[in-house]
Amino acid sequence: MTLKRKNKLILTMVSLVMVLTLLGLVPPLAAADEPTATGELEQAFYLTVRTPDNDTIFLLPTSSYLRGTYGGKPYDWMVDWGDGVVESRFGTSSQSGGIPHTYALAGDYTIIITPNGSTEAWLGAFSFYWTDGGSNSTANKRLVIGAPSLITPQMTRTTAQIEGSESAPDYEWSWAFYFCTSLVEAPSFAGWENVTSVGDGFAYEMFSHCDRLNAFPLGFQLPQGLVEAGDTFAAYLFYWCTSLATLPNGFTLPQGLVMVGDYFAAGMLSACFYLAELPATFNLPQALTKAGDSFAYHMFHYDSRLNGLPNGFNLPQGITEVGSSFVAYMFWEAGSATFQLNDEFCFPAGIPADSIDAFFATFDFANSVPIQNRTAISIIGDCPTPSTPSYTFGSHFIDFDDIPENWSGTFRLLVEGSGDLNGDGVVSMDEVVITLQATIGTVELSSGRLAVIDMDFDGMITMADVVLALQKTV
Repeated sequence: MTLKRKNKLILTMVSLVMVLTLLGLVPPLAAADEPTATGELEQAFYLTVRTPDNDTIFLLPTSSYLRGTYGGKPYDWMVDWGDGVVESRFGTSSQSGGIPHTYALAGDYTIIITPNGSTEAWLGAFSFYWTDGGSNSTANKRLVIGAPSLITPQMTRTTAQIEGSESAPDYEWSWAFYFCTSLVEAPSFAGWENVTSVGDGFAYEMFSHCDRLNAFPLGFQLPQGLVEAGDTFAAYLFYWCTSLATLPNGFTLPQGLVMVGDYFAAGMLSACFYLAELPATFNLPQALTKAGDSFAYHMFHYDSRLNGLPNGFNLPQGITEVGSSFVAYMFWEAGSATFQLNDEFCFPAGIPADSIDAFFATFDFANSVPIQNRTAISIIGDCPTPSTPSYTFGSHFIDFDDIPENWSGTFRLLVEGSGDLNGDGVVSMDEVVITLQATIGTVELSSGRLAVIDMDFDGMITMADVVLALQKTV
């Protein structure tokens, strides 16, 4: 075959493959540096670093806090450094331990770590634990720009732990990327469908202070099959991720959980100053019956651009046992100038009456937040007496002054067309002023309260309603 005919045949074959790919008859070719199969994904971890200068040294960290200690965890890895160098490395973890490698040229490199021997907890030594010297120095962490990888149970667990015959380890992914301030792309969890229990600190501060993090792989999700979690499951998971504007579509906390320890999601999204939207799927575990201290304490603290909550987002309504500070400070200094609570959010009726600090300062919103369409009374619902309103609600609820100091559970009846917004049987000048404000749009009321001040029943709030309300004060 002549060279000309051979080249023509190759071009014809390539064209045919491209046409069949577009028609969906053959799968697209995978990129050489990307995971391609489940088996491979379970045995490989990807980390991308950016070296700013020639002859930059990067230390691959071996200082995980898995099982509550940073030292003594063995590793036996094959490390592809992404620059043509592949080598076998083994040793044990230590607080600032790391495997050094020198990159001759500045650039981006994807490191691929695979196990040499046993695949039981084979990546257990990996983590940027806290901020110390060596691999955990600030300068070394700043070189990490991505982790385009899938996190599987085999990376941190033995076979017995995966099967459930041994207890789950603590601190599996806590502090894994702590203070990696250049990290843009996060990894995701995969293969956890049959895992039902995790120990303490599963993802505690996993991405804390990753202030450039804004990209997630398709389907980013925490393990969803869990029924039990120890302390600090997702506490401060995205703390101070100041570039995070939203979470991936579909993301939520595990909905099958029935029991969690202390600080379950405390500070989870705290100080995410650019967080504006939450995915429609995002929710707290709705099957929960028991929670420890500070369940969602400070969860949205300082999220000053947050526009609202997804429809359906709610506290677990079947919960009957909580520790102190259940959702204390949950929205402290949070919310944008358009923030409104959704229609469903309410306190669970099963909370014990002696949980006096369960809702401390829950709704102490940012000053820029408008008056809420919801009333404080509608949020309290049938919940008993866990706190006094002055320690739960800020100044963003029109009926704040109408709540009994000891939340009796039975509140004054509001009558449509009466003009009596607090149900005390009379129309005061304060209520006339609110009616006037409603006509010019400087106050926002729920549909139920608008019906109360629609005194001529025409479906609108006008000056005629203000006059009728004023007449009732005389």
